[in-house]
Amino acid sequence: MPSAPRIARLEGCPNELKDRPEDWEWLCKHFMDPKFVKKSIAGKKARDSKTLLHHSGSKPFSYRLEARRQEGSKFPQIDLFNDVYVRPGNETAKEIHDVMVEKSTAVLQEATSQLPPETPIEDVNVPEDADIQIVTEVLDQKLGRRYGKIVRCMGKAGVRETGASSSRSSTGEVNALKEEVTTLKGQLAAQGEYIKAQDERMSMIVQALAMSGLQIPMPTRDVAPPSTSQPLHPADTQ
Repeated sequence: MPSAPRIARLEGCPNELKDRPEDWEWLCKHFMDPKFVKKSIAGKKARDSKTLLHHSGSKPFSYRLEARRQEGSKFPQIDLFNDVYVRPGNETAKEIHDVMVEKSTAVLQEATSQLPPETPIEDVNVPEDADIQIVTEVLDQKLGRRYGKIVRCMGKAGVRETGASSSRSSTGEVNALKEEVTTLKGQLAAQGEYIKAQDERMSMIVQALAMSGLQIPMPTRDVAPPSTSQPLHPADTQ
Protein backbone atom coordinates (compact mmCIF):
# COMPACT_ATOMS: atom_id res chain seq x y z
CA MET A 1 0.00 0.00 0.00
CA PRO A 2 1.50 3.37 -0.93
CA SER A 3 2.47 5.70 1.90
CA ALA A 4 0.56 8.93 2.60
CA PRO A 5 3.30 11.20 1.15
CA ARG A 6 3.39 9.01 -1.95
CA ILE A 7 -0.40 9.33 -2.37
CA ALA A 8 -0.14 13.09 -1.88
CA ARG A 9 2.47 13.29 -4.60
CA LEU A 10 0.36 11.22 -7.00
CA GLU A 11 -3.05 12.74 -6.31
CA GLY A 12 -2.14 16.28 -5.29
CA CYS A 13 -0.40 17.37 -8.46
CA PRO A 14 -1.82 20.76 -9.58
CA ASN A 15 -3.18 21.15 -13.09
CA GLU A 16 -0.32 23.46 -14.02
CA LEU A 17 2.15 20.59 -13.56
CA LYS A 18 0.12 17.71 -15.01
CA ASP A 19 2.32 17.69 -18.10
CA ARG A 20 5.49 18.03 -16.03
CA PRO A 21 5.39 15.25 -13.47
CA GLU A 22 9.15 15.41 -12.96
CA ASP A 23 8.85 19.02 -11.72
CA TRP A 24 6.07 18.07 -9.31
CA GLU A 25 8.15 15.17 -8.02
CA TRP A 26 11.11 17.49 -7.45
CA LEU A 27 8.95 19.96 -5.53
CA CYS A 28 7.54 17.20 -3.33
CA LYS A 29 11.00 15.92 -2.48
CA HIS A 30 12.23 19.44 -1.82
CA PHE A 31 9.45 20.32 0.63
CA MET A 32 9.78 16.94 2.39
CA ASP A 33 13.54 17.24 2.81
CA PRO A 34 14.45 17.22 6.55
CA LYS A 35 16.66 20.31 6.16
CA PHE A 36 13.83 22.28 4.56
CA VAL A 37 11.33 21.09 7.17
CA LYS A 38 13.67 22.21 9.96
CA LYS A 39 14.09 25.67 8.43
CA SER A 40 10.35 25.93 7.84
CA ILE A 41 9.54 25.16 11.48
CA ALA A 42 12.13 27.67 12.69
CA GLY A 43 10.76 30.32 10.34
CA LYS A 44 7.20 29.74 11.54
CA LYS A 45 8.27 30.17 15.15
CA ALA A 46 10.07 33.39 14.25
CA ARG A 47 7.02 34.76 12.44
CA ASP A 48 4.71 33.84 15.31
CA SER A 49 6.96 35.74 17.73
CA LYS A 50 6.76 38.98 15.73
CA THR A 51 4.32 41.71 16.64
CA LEU A 52 4.32 43.13 13.11
CA LEU A 53 4.69 41.28 9.81
CA HIS A 54 5.69 43.18 6.70
CA HIS A 55 4.02 42.68 3.33
CA SER A 56 6.76 43.97 1.04
CA GLY A 57 7.69 40.64 -0.52
CA SER A 58 11.28 40.22 -1.62
CA LYS A 59 11.78 43.86 -2.60
CA PRO A 60 14.28 45.43 -0.14
CA PHE A 61 13.05 48.17 2.15
CA SER A 62 15.87 50.41 0.94
CA TYR A 63 14.47 50.39 -2.61
CA ARG A 64 11.04 51.42 -1.41
CA LEU A 65 12.57 54.11 0.79
CA GLU A 66 14.56 55.58 -2.09
CA ALA A 67 11.42 55.61 -4.26
CA ARG A 68 9.60 57.61 -1.59
CA ARG A 69 12.45 60.10 -1.42
CA GLN A 70 12.42 60.58 -5.18
CA GLU A 71 8.69 61.24 -4.98
CA GLY A 72 9.47 64.15 -2.66
CA SER A 73 8.22 62.67 0.60
CA LYS A 74 9.26 64.72 3.62
CA PHE A 75 8.90 61.70 5.92
CA PRO A 76 9.95 58.71 3.76
CA GLN A 77 10.55 56.39 6.73
CA ILE A 78 6.97 56.88 7.92
CA ASP A 79 5.62 56.35 4.41
CA LEU A 80 7.71 53.18 4.16
CA PHE A 81 6.18 51.86 7.39
CA ASN A 82 2.71 52.45 5.95
CA ASP A 83 3.62 50.70 2.69
CA VAL A 84 4.97 47.50 4.21
CA TYR A 85 3.06 47.06 7.50
CA VAL A 86 -0.35 48.73 7.46
CA ARG A 87 -3.02 46.38 6.12
CA PRO A 88 -6.80 46.06 6.72
CA GLY A 89 -7.40 44.27 9.99
CA ASN A 90 -3.94 44.99 11.43
CA GLU A 91 -4.99 47.44 14.13
CA THR A 92 -1.57 47.45 15.84
CA ALA A 93 0.24 48.63 12.71
CA LYS A 94 -2.46 51.20 11.96
CA GLU A 95 -2.31 52.59 15.48
CA ILE A 96 1.47 52.90 15.33
CA HIS A 97 1.33 54.60 11.94
CA ASP A 98 -1.35 57.04 13.12
CA VAL A 99 0.92 58.16 15.98
CA MET A 100 3.80 58.61 13.54
CA VAL A 101 1.63 60.72 11.24
CA GLU A 102 0.46 62.85 14.18
CA LYS A 103 4.04 63.57 15.24
CA SER A 104 5.18 64.28 11.69
CA THR A 105 2.28 66.71 11.25
CA ALA A 106 3.41 68.58 14.37
CA VAL A 107 6.95 68.81 13.00
CA LEU A 108 5.68 70.09 9.66
CA GLN A 109 3.48 72.68 11.33
CA GLU A 110 6.41 73.90 13.42
CA ALA A 111 8.55 74.29 10.30
CA THR A 112 5.72 76.05 8.46
CA SER A 113 5.17 78.51 11.30
CA GLN A 114 8.63 79.95 10.69
CA LEU A 115 7.81 80.82 7.05
CA PRO A 116 5.49 83.29 5.32
CA PRO A 117 1.86 82.06 5.12
CA GLU A 118 1.93 81.80 1.32
CA THR A 119 4.93 79.44 1.26
CA PRO A 120 4.13 76.27 -0.79
CA ILE A 121 4.30 73.02 1.13
CA GLU A 122 7.00 71.81 -1.29
CA ASP A 123 9.31 74.59 -0.07
CA VAL A 124 8.92 73.74 3.60
CA ASN A 125 12.05 72.01 4.91
CA VAL A 126 11.98 69.71 7.91
CA PRO A 127 15.02 68.31 9.76
CA GLU A 128 16.72 65.66 7.67
CA ASP A 129 16.48 62.96 10.33
CA ALA A 130 13.04 63.94 11.68
CA ASP A 131 11.32 60.86 10.23
CA ILE A 132 13.83 58.35 11.60
CA GLN A 133 13.61 59.98 15.03
CA ILE A 134 9.80 59.77 14.98
CA VAL A 135 9.82 56.14 13.85
CA THR A 136 12.38 55.22 16.52
CA GLU A 137 10.51 57.02 19.29
CA VAL A 138 7.10 55.55 18.43
CA LEU A 139 8.36 51.98 17.97
CA ASP A 140 10.31 52.17 21.24
CA GLN A 141 7.18 53.37 23.05
CA LYS A 142 4.86 50.78 21.52
CA LEU A 143 7.13 47.74 21.29
CA GLY A 144 9.78 48.41 23.91
CA ARG A 145 13.11 50.15 23.57
CA ARG A 146 15.76 48.37 21.54
CA TYR A 147 19.38 49.49 21.48
CA GLY A 148 21.60 49.37 18.42
CA LYS A 149 21.93 50.99 15.03
CA ILE A 150 19.16 49.14 13.21
CA VAL A 151 15.69 50.56 13.86
CA ARG A 152 13.15 47.91 14.83
CA CYS A 153 10.90 46.82 11.94
CA MET A 154 12.77 48.95 9.41
CA GLY A 155 15.74 46.72 8.57
CA LYS A 156 18.75 48.38 6.98
CA ALA A 157 16.49 51.10 5.60
CA GLY A 158 16.41 52.60 9.10
CA VAL A 159 19.82 53.13 10.65
CA ARG A 160 20.44 55.39 13.59
CA GLU A 161 23.52 56.39 15.53
CA THR A 162 23.92 54.90 18.98
CA GLY A 163 24.49 57.08 22.03
CA ALA A 164 22.63 59.92 23.67
CA SER A 165 23.32 62.50 20.97
CA SER A 166 22.77 62.31 17.25
CA SER A 167 25.61 61.76 14.82
CA ARG A 168 25.34 65.31 13.58
CA SER A 169 25.69 66.91 17.01
CA SER A 170 28.46 64.50 18.00
CA THR A 171 30.43 65.31 14.86
CA GLY A 172 29.98 69.01 15.52
CA GLU A 173 31.27 68.69 19.07
CA VAL A 174 34.29 66.68 17.94
CA ASN A 175 35.13 69.22 15.24
CA ALA A 176 34.81 72.07 17.75
CA LEU A 177 37.18 70.31 20.15
CA LYS A 178 39.67 69.65 17.38
CA GLU A 179 39.58 73.31 16.40
CA GLU A 180 40.11 74.39 20.00
CA VAL A 181 43.09 72.06 20.41
CA THR A 182 44.60 73.36 17.17
CA THR A 183 44.17 76.95 18.40
CA LEU A 184 45.81 76.18 21.74
CA LYS A 185 48.72 74.44 20.02
CA GLY A 186 49.20 77.50 17.83
CA GLN A 187 49.17 79.81 20.85
CA LEU A 188 51.70 77.66 22.72
CA ALA A 189 53.95 77.53 19.66
CA ALA A 190 53.76 81.32 19.29
CA GLN A 191 54.62 81.83 22.95
CA GLY A 192 57.56 79.43 22.62
CA GLU A 193 58.89 81.31 19.59
CA TYR A 194 58.51 84.62 21.44
CA ILE A 195 60.42 83.38 24.49
CA LYS A 196 63.14 81.90 22.27
CA ALA A 197 63.47 85.21 20.39
CA GLN A 198 63.75 87.14 23.67
CA ASP A 199 66.47 84.80 24.94
CA GLU A 200 68.45 85.19 21.72
CA ARG A 201 68.08 88.96 21.87
CA MET A 202 69.28 89.04 25.48
CA SER A 203 72.31 86.88 24.60
CA MET A 204 73.24 89.22 21.74
CA ILE A 205 73.03 92.25 24.04
CA VAL A 206 75.21 90.57 26.67
CA GLN A 207 77.78 89.56 24.04
CA ALA A 208 77.88 93.11 22.66
CA LEU A 209 78.42 94.57 26.13
CA ALA A 210 81.13 92.01 26.88
CA MET A 211 82.97 92.93 23.72
CA SER A 212 82.89 96.55 24.83
CA GLY A 213 84.55 95.62 28.11
CA LEU A 214 81.51 95.44 30.34
CA GLN A 215 80.74 92.26 32.22
CA ILE A 216 77.07 91.77 33.07
CA PRO A 217 76.23 88.53 34.85
CA MET A 218 73.26 86.61 33.41
CA PRO A 219 70.40 86.18 35.88
CA THR A 220 69.99 82.67 37.14
CA ARG A 221 66.95 81.02 38.54
CA ASP A 222 66.88 80.22 42.20
CA VAL A 223 66.16 76.54 42.22
CA ALA A 224 67.40 75.81 45.75
CA PRO A 225 64.76 74.18 47.91
CA PRO A 226 63.29 76.32 50.66
CA SER A 227 64.99 75.97 54.02
CA THR A 228 63.02 74.28 56.77
CA SER A 229 65.27 75.50 59.59
CA GLN A 230 64.21 78.29 61.89
CA PRO A 231 65.53 81.78 61.01
CA LEU A 232 68.36 83.16 63.15
CA HIS A 233 67.29 85.55 65.88
CA PRO A 234 69.60 88.42 66.97
CA ALA A 235 71.10 88.03 70.43
CA ASP A 236 69.19 89.61 73.28
CA THR A 237 71.07 92.77 74.17
CA GLN A 238 69.03 93.49 77.20
